[in-house]
Amino acid sequence: MDKLLNSQEVADVLGVQVCTIYEMTSQRRIPHIKIGGGRKLGFRPKAIQKWLEEQERQPVELHAGR
Repeated sequence: MDKLLNSQEVADVLGVQVCTIYEMTSQRRIPHIKIGGGRKLGFRPKAIQKWLEEQERQPVELHAGR
C-alpha cells in the first residue's frame, strides 16, 4: 500500500495553498479520503496522478489559412 499524502504535500505538488486543497475537497473536485471521522484528509498518490492527467488539456490544432 502506498503512503497517503497529506494536504500540505498535495498543495506542494500542485503549487497551491493548503486552503485551496481544503476548498477543492469540500467541492469534491479532487480525489481524497476522509480519515478519523472526517477530521483529517489523505490523498492516494496514484489517484492524484490520474486526476492530474485527466485535468490536462491538449492544444487545439490550428488549420493553415485561417
